Amino acid sequence: MSDADALAGELRLRPGHPPPNIESTRPALAQTLARGQLASVLPELLGRVFALCGGAHRVTAQMAIAAAGGPAAGAEVDERALQLDTLREQVRRIWLDWPPALGGTSAGIVDLAALRDCPL
Repeated sequence: MSDADALAGELRLRPGHPPPNIESTRPALAQTLARGQLASVLPELLGRVFALCGGAHRVTAQMAIAAAGGPAAGAEVDERALQLDTLREQVRRIWLDWPPALGGTSAGIVDLAALRDCPL
């Protein structure tokens, strides 16, 4: 099985349905990655592995550990940093996805470097 096959599946959004209104047939990799790891390393690990919205994964892991009373309990969640990370991710996806969807070409890697210093 290739890496791509291991990640195969689909996400299905069900607007108007009560939460959870997103269904996924992809494997739950976080459980496999987290098994045997110290709770204190999980937020950073998950934030790096799940690079799309990595900040949200990091904060969610911190909140889950705190809720469970684990070693990272009391770790302060920087909500403003999460908001800024989410804004940066949204701008990045617009930068990459919208031009081709609107009939243009994708933004170049050089252009993407400019987003690193985005004031968001």
